[in-house]
Amino acid sequence: MDLRMFDRHFEEMYYEAQEKWGIQFIRGRLSEASENPDHSLLVKLEDTLTGLPLKIKIDLLVLLVGFVPSPETQRLASMLGLKEGDDRFLCPADEHTFTNSTSVPGVFLAGTVKGPSGLANTITDARATALQVASYLK
Repeated sequence: MDLRMFDRHFEEMYYEAQEKWGIQFIRGRLSEASENPDHSLLVKLEDTLTGLPLKIKIDLLVLLVGFVPSPETQRLASMLGLKEGDDRFLCPADEHTFTNSTSVPGVFLAGTVKGPSGLANTITDARATALQVASYLK
């Protein structure tokens, strides 16, 4: 239904996949998926850009759900009085700096509690937060 290129060079990878490797991306609404006897997949969908129904044989089908904060994250935010964004993910005290401290002394944020993030960014964020915690404890 939607495709987001959220990191450096990902847009180039998307175009390369189409141009160099012949991968076809279809913006669509899936209605049915089944396995053929040869183990390929048959999908029925509506191409939402053209409005046409499609029935195609494919090699790979990727189905994803949206990334949302867990109920426990929201409960913790409520208990501690932490700031939530419009998307219900937690926000640091100052969103314009690279600090992960909150308005609650000794409470720091890291990783996907602040929003969807790739593995590399999550690890970098966790390291930065660990340094902030170490500084706080000194």
